Amino acid sequence: MPEYKYLTEQLEQEELNKELLLEVSSIASRRTGLTSVVWLDDAASEISIQYSKYRLKYGNNFHSAVSITFYNNPVTIKDVVGNVKETGIKDISKVIRWVNLNRDILIKYYDTVNHNYYDLSDFLEEMVSV
Repeated sequence: MPEYKYLTEQLEQEELNKELLLEVSSIASRRTGLTSVVWLDDAASEISIQYSKYRLKYGNNFHSAVSITFYNNPVTIKDVVGNVKETGIKDISKVIRWVNLNRDILIKYYDTVNHNYYDLSDFLEEMVSV
């Protein structure tokens, strides 16, 4: 019986992971003017209480990217979680500037339930590049 429970839990986690993959949007560097990808991780607050609702990730790989919370105004280096040196990010001050320029529309995007009112295409139309 324990094997069945483990298999069920594993399948549930795999389904959750598939759903999360669909809920994390990425913005290519050519759109932002940054050197790496911005990941709009608006699903994070639903999976763990350790994450801020207002959090994005920045880097070339979602799983090794640094997290940046943007609840505070203005966002500063103190809002960056992760090892910037280890990830090879050289433009963290530029990233923070991008977040501050787009903070209001980031919050608007994250606060819109199911993105029925304000979705990624709306965000991209209003987004300011650096």
